Amino acid sequence: MIEDNLIELGTMQEFKDSMFNILKNYDSKACNLMISGGSIIKCLDCDQLETLDTLQWKIFFCDERCEEKHSNFKSASSFLEKIRGEVFPIKILANSEESAKNYEDILKKNIHKIDVCLLGIGENGHICSLWPNSESLNSKALVERVEVDCNASSVRITVTLCFINQFVKNLIFVIPPKNGKSKGIKKPDKSIIERLKVGYKVYFMKY
Repeated sequence: MIEDNLIELGTMQEFKDSMFNILKNYDSKACNLMISGGSIIKCLDCDQLETLDTLQWKIFFCDERCEEKHSNFKSASSFLEKIRGEVFPIKILANSEESAKNYEDILKKNIHKIDVCLLGIGENGHICSLWPNSESLNSKALVERVEVDCNASSVRITVTLCFINQFVKNLIFVIPPKNGKSKGIKKPDKSIIERLKVGYKVYFMKY
């Protein structure tokens, strides 16, 4: 039996349609939207978004890779071109600790909540740039510099679970197919789930 917060989809187009149906609720309305990079961007590659009035939207990023060639912001260009609101990328500075502090200041200044947070889930169960069982899961900061075991930029800036628990109103995990196949996961790693204090939904590819 599929749990109520798990939504099973069959095709990439269904993922795109589902993301559009979530975001169209904010047509002509204010919306603070936070996104991750990677697979989420493919799900947001939807021409229907151009039919929405997004002037009051603010777009934030949950994490960023400190190597420019792997930038989440750059990979999101196809989505951002369809949005007429304000975009708040994570600026990568020479000192990555300063990058984290800078983005935390931006978040504190510009939001009191995130209306919708769309996050992917890595094959190891990580979200944002928060790896399972890492010390960063217990961070009291809102944004942190982290080092992760990954070829695509090991040094990253990421929001924390503390931020998600305090500021996210609607948390949605999205696990689209990879190379046409299911990733074989339905949830973040247990070490992350047990620290989440907000409800969530998961859109995943059926096995």
